[in-house]
Amino acid sequence: MRLILGGIALVLAGTLTGCVDGGTVNEGEPTRAACQLLNRVDRETIDGTAIDREMPAEGNLGPRENQCGWASRKANIRVISMASTTWADVLPAALDQLEKLPQVKLSAADRAKLDEGRKLLDDKALLPDQACDLFVTLAKLEDGQDGSNEVIRYLPLNDGQAMTISAQTCSDGRFTSVTYTTDGMQKSVELEETMADLRYVAHRRAIRQDL
Repeated sequence: MRLILGGIALVLAGTLTGCVDGGTVNEGEPTRAACQLLNRVDRETIDGTAIDREMPAEGNLGPRENQCGWASRKANIRVISMASTTWADVLPAALDQLEKLPQVKLSAADRAKLDEGRKLLDDKALLPDQACDLFVTLAKLEDGQDGSNEVIRYLPLNDGQAMTISAQTCSDGRFTSVTYTTDGMQKSVELEETMADLRYVAHRRAIRQDL
């Protein structure tokens, strides 16, 4: 199972329920702080094309100010960055929503691992470093993973054609995720390295800006 961390990131951004091109842009919505985390040149590195049409915030969990997305006709990029404690606070609702989505097919083993994830959450307030420790622990629940504060996941979407790659990290008291979605995605080391670079850029900028 590679769904826990990747699935949570997609739920936060609304990607699991959105189309590839992100739908209609809300022209009246002001630019959010998170839209400064990846510039035009950064976004072009992913596939060599302009992905510049800013999308409205779609996730219904977590602060809207902490996410931004851009679309072209064939792809979209989304970035989320928030305090690690805020990320930990929204985890229970994100796990519940992930499990209930009709397009997410979970086996009995998958559900058992989600239950393990829930058991790690309680009513105690977590310190920033403890929240990032939780990120690492959740990574360990996924098949073939030793646990890391930096993860990259491929996730097919429900239409069977589009795929998302999600690059996430939790360090220095901050959670950051960058996702790229397109039809006909080809898995490659080059793509993963590019996503890792974008994750690093967005994460460092978010820390500097204290988003």
